[in-house]
Amino acid sequence: MSEIRVAIEIDAEPSRVWAVVEPVERHIDWMHDAVAIRFTGSQTRGVGTEFLCDTKVGPIKLVDRMEITEWVPGEVMGVRHTGLVTGSGRFTLEPLGAAPDQPARRTRFVWQETLTFPWWLGGPIGAFIGGNRELPQVPGEMQCRLMGCAVEAWNEDGRPLMNEVGELVCTKPMPSMPLYFWGDEGHKRYLESYFDMFPGVWRHGDWIRLVPHPDIGATGAVIYGRSDATINRHGVRMGTAELYRAVEVQPEVLDSLVVDREYLGRESYMPLFVVLREGQALDEAMKARLNEAIKVSLSPRFLPNEIFQVAEIPRTLSGKKQELPIKKLLLGHPLEKVLNREAMANPGCLAWYEAFAAQHQALSLIPI
Repeated sequence: MSEIRVAIEIDAEPSRVWAVVEPVERHIDWMHDAVAIRFTGSQTRGVGTEFLCDTKVGPIKLVDRMEITEWVPGEVMGVRHTGLVTGSGRFTLEPLGAAPDQPARRTRFVWQETLTFPWWLGGPIGAFIGGNRELPQVPGEMQCRLMGCAVEAWNEDGRPLMNEVGELVCTKPMPSMPLYFWGDEGHKRYLESYFDMFPGVWRHGDWIRLVPHPDIGATGAVIYGRSDATINRHGVRMGTAELYRAVEVQPEVLDSLVVDREYLGRESYMPLFVVLREGQALDEAMKARLNEAIKVSLSPRFLPNEIFQVAEIPRTLSGKKQELPIKKLLLGHPLEKVLNREAMANPGCLAWYEAFAAQHQALSLIPI
């Protein structure tokens, strides 16, 4: 179940706004996903009005059956709808800026809606974890593991966890699991993306905590965020390589590392570490140029929270950037548990990152 609340202030008094929204048949003029409204009876206004609403989002076309459940002229309109997505909503018109003896000149339009989605429309995690109308809803939890999905939480040693945060894995094949990536010869990218950490077992790249409820015979789940190096800023995901291309093309930059410290209930914190050419310093002008490069090449949503100049970027013996170990270090994991110094090309640089993580414990997330 999802709740939506949207508010906007309109430069017109409530009576003028109501004149626009009162004609139900004209809702397609301002509802972006509505393409047609067809009344199923003779009533077109007030409580009890029923109609079909054709909607289109991208290539998806749907028909919802709607009924008006609340109607206060100039103030409130409520609606209930059934279909692929079911729910109820209402909008209110609130007068703004009026003195006690003067009419309002502006209006706050507030739309609130509660929606129930089918399990297969649950987003990236929806195929693994979802809802079940036969089970009670626990606040903050997804209700259960879905049929056909052998979902478990594993620690780094591949041992199952219960009521502890671990890696989301699927231990057996499921019907919607992809077989390969298009154009991925030898399945190299596919295997590195999902089977690199636990050979033969799908690791999805998210933190999960399975919550047992023996009284109802079910196991709920809480998703805490990305466990891999993927950047997830405000709900939009992106690979780190795209950001590196924008940053390292700058003539002053020799190397860079970015981590997105994301965790449930906390704001995303994304620091960018850069190695500059000899004689260059990370002053405010340099930070502004780097931010502008990211903004132009990618999006303002991928601007780092802070930029730091460092001597080296930690790399493995094969030259791979140690993104995930540094992310785990910032999440509160001890250094000795997140990487093997003997497998590193430059282990001497780790002291700086360890001190950085310790300095930012006030900002750090709860260790997991």
